[in-house]
Amino acid sequence: MRIKNNVEFGVIIPVYNQKDLLREALLSLEIQSKKDFITIVVDDNSDEDIQELCQDFSERINIIYIRHKENKGPGLARQTGLDFAYKNKIKYITFLDSDDLFLPMAVEKMYETITTNKVPIATSALLYAGGEYTSGRVMSTWVFGKVYDVKFLFKNHIYFPKELVFNEDVFFSAAVDFHYQKDKSLIKTPFYYKRENQDSLINTKPKKDCTVTEGTFLQAVCLIIDYADQYNLKLENIDIINLLLLYNSYQILLLQEWEELPYYEEKLKSIFKRKDVLKKMEDYSIWKFIPEYIKPYEFVTQDKVVSNTGEFMLVFKETFAEWLEKFGIKITLEK
Repeated sequence: MRIKNNVEFGVIIPVYNQKDLLREALLSLEIQSKKDFITIVVDDNSDEDIQELCQDFSERINIIYIRHKENKGPGLARQTGLDFAYKNKIKYITFLDSDDLFLPMAVEKMYETITTNKVPIATSALLYAGGEYTSGRVMSTWVFGKVYDVKFLFKNHIYFPKELVFNEDVFFSAAVDFHYQKDKSLIKTPFYYKRENQDSLINTKPKKDCTVTEGTFLQAVCLIIDYADQYNLKLENIDIINLLLLYNSYQILLLQEWEELPYYEEKLKSIFKRKDVLKKMEDYSIWKFIPEYIKPYEFVTQDKVVSNTGEFMLVFKETFAEWLEKFGIKITLEK
């Protein structure tokens, strides 16, 4: 399969098995109102015959099939698609998970918005299963539901790191935010149908084995700091450290006695000593959302914190305030 013509817009789909769901995703691309785009399917070494499915669609949509020789995870599958887009001079890309769908006007709305507004990124709300619209914006760390300028990504060294099997989107989105802080929610019509898939990679991990998901989040934060140092970027420009999520991950890993935690604890100590991080923490605006967020947990008033992580309960060893104090940070929730 080859690119049929010079197209400016690409849809990157990372896939690992689940051929039937991918078929539905491709069907949603076949009925797009704008036809002039390319679909880049990156097969992350599936056991199922994904190439055969792509071949079936090759007469109906402009589609390219790329296969990894070994399983590398969704982040590197997306990166393979990005590299292909850049090499083939595709100007704009968006990501579609293989178990999700685009509404018929998706590609048209994304292309129209990013070219008319001349911005490097634009986002929209999602449409969830059950037909309910989200009330707010796409979550800042998600990479789907967004359209990107390919040259902007490569010019600013924005990529999916090979170190992360999970939470690769946390790093990617933070790297984007370093270089573009303006309002991104320019697409007013929801176009992305996010489906609940119990067989997805994240949902098939054992519920009580959190070291992969939580460990990679902690790792992602540290990689973000390294990225900032490498390219001399100021952390105060963006809200990259969601301290509550970081605290949550740290406490779960502490309970799991994760062997790599001491290394990342030292990394966190160095992070919390940075002047730009301290300056960010002195800004009341990053704390003002906490009271609403912590209602189920009562982080500050309880001696120990109870967190509901789905099917089981965890009693954290440190309160949120105790955890921050360990790194030399004291907070006041009231201005």
